[in-house]
Amino acid sequence: MSYDETAHVFWMSSQFDLTNFGKILGLTVLIPTEKGGLWIYSYATESDFNDYLPAFRQIIASVGLSSELVYKSRWIDNIPILGGIDWGDVGKAGINGAIQGALIFGLAGGIGAIFANSRRSKKK
Repeated sequence: MSYDETAHVFWMSSQFDLTNFGKILGLTVLIPTEKGGLWIYSYATESDFNDYLPAFRQIIASVGLSSELVYKSRWIDNIPILGGIDWGDVGKAGINGAIQGALIFGLAGGIGAIFANSRRSKKK
């Protein structure tokens, strides 16, 4: 994912294999708005993608938002620590953290159960 600071647009590319068609390439754009975002999806077969790319870009460039919808910058947009975050990495880190947390709590719970059982055995 990349962000075009001039056009205020997020660009994402993708590819996947589709049965009976082959490899499909995609160009996805997110234009932030005051009410969320406008997503534009463009797909073509790998062999046709470069032929369609100029049309995809023209469609994206032709989008005009009303003044009420145009995203208005906020003070938080200019905080370097937030502006420099790779949000894809944040998502991966969150998933990894959740897995690690589950393992740690599972291990702690297992150890706790062992100690609880050993105490019950000693009391009998």
